[in-house]
Amino acid sequence: MKLEDQGYSILPGAVPGEILNLLRDTLFRDGCAGERCLLDEPLVRQTAIILKQNLSAAGHLAASAVAIQAIAFNKSAAANWKVAWHQDLMFPFRHQVTSENFDLPTVKQGINFARPPEFILQRLLAVRLHLDDCDATNGPLRISPGTHHMGILKSAEIPGFVAKNG
Repeated sequence: MKLEDQGYSILPGAVPGEILNLLRDTLFRDGCAGERCLLDEPLVRQTAIILKQNLSAAGHLAASAVAIQAIAFNKSAAANWKVAWHQDLMFPFRHQVTSENFDLPTVKQGINFARPPEFILQRLLAVRLHLDDCDATNGPLRISPGTHHMGILKSAEIPGFVAKNG
């Protein structure tokens, strides 16, 4: 399966098990369902470097690429939520974005976010790392293959594209 065609690729074993265990044991705080801005954490930075090396070796990412954000979600029986079909389009910035074509500026947990123009979004790659075992029965993530070629979609349109594209 080609990343360019489908919009995703699965790379089992891209991060050594001992690092996954360390991330799982140290990344989450009790009662906290998620954390942003984790690239400041040394272990997360180290993991980002490992992922970049493996993604570059697989031909999915340029060796010059840089990580721009790291977020951890800790879904559990006590903290769980449904996520509607969506595109990940909002990215963090050091300062409030006022540049032309950067839309929807907002602040999340004290960090400035905005949606870059489509030509920038087309150059980004979202990487998802699962720290726990997951399969179709526990709802880790659903992807609609090929919809990444359809540009920025309105939220209300996405379920129709998903139904049509699988």
